[in-house]
Amino acid sequence: MAQNKAQALAHLDEGKLTWFHVKTVLIAGAGFFSDAYDIFVISQALPMIYQVYYGPQYISGNYPANMPGFNNAQPIPKTPQNTK
Repeated sequence: MAQNKAQALAHLDEGKLTWFHVKTVLIAGAGFFSDAYDIFVISQALPMIYQVYYGPQYISGNYPANMPGFNNAQPIPKTPQNTK
């Protein structure tokens, strides 16, 4: 059984690196980077989004009271964008 698998995958060992392979790795790397970057940036973007959509009365660091799904007891972290 193992010998059949080795024969089936033998052509992969003999394949050459082409532009298709390089392009695929670069696109996958860019997607991985942008996805990971989004996780870290959202904590700094949320206070700015709150100010735009809910007004400056939420600059105090509290979530809007009527937003479902948020823990309203915890304040929004202070960042340079939301401190005056």
